Amino acid sequence: MRSALLPAVAAALLVIGAAPLAAGEAKEEIIEREWFLISFQTAGASEPRAVPPLFSMNIDRDGASGGYSVCNEWRGEAEFRDNDRLRFREMREPRALCRTDDPMVATVERRYTPRLAQMELRYHMDGDILVVEFNDGETWTFEALNE
Repeated sequence: MRSALLPAVAAALLVIGAAPLAAGEAKEEIIEREWFLISFQTAGASEPRAVPPLFSMNIDRDGASGGYSVCNEWRGEAEFRDNDRLRFREMREPRALCRTDDPMVATVERRYTPRLAQMELRYHMDGDILVVEFNDGETWTFEALNE
């Protein structure tokens, strides 16, 4: 009885969305690369603000994701959805105190992983640049700097 129940439970979990979609459903140029935040633009701002390459993210083919936020390493799961949408789930990050003299870097560091985890994101490629858009109009621009 137990062995017959396991496949049914697994199928039900897939139907209700408990398992992340395969990262292979993402644009091929996004996965298996180390992306660094190079700028952000808040809704209503006239110009983007440059960011030193202290914030990163990467997504493996199996959906495992991770990166750095100044001195903190984070891990999670990336869930690719229809219409170029992305959601990070189960994010974990030890919170070490990152010392910086730059107030803008300190602000981005406090917001980086919580912001990634809080909502579904839209993404698209603009040449070799990855653009991530939040529902409130904020835009983050990433570049793969390890190539």
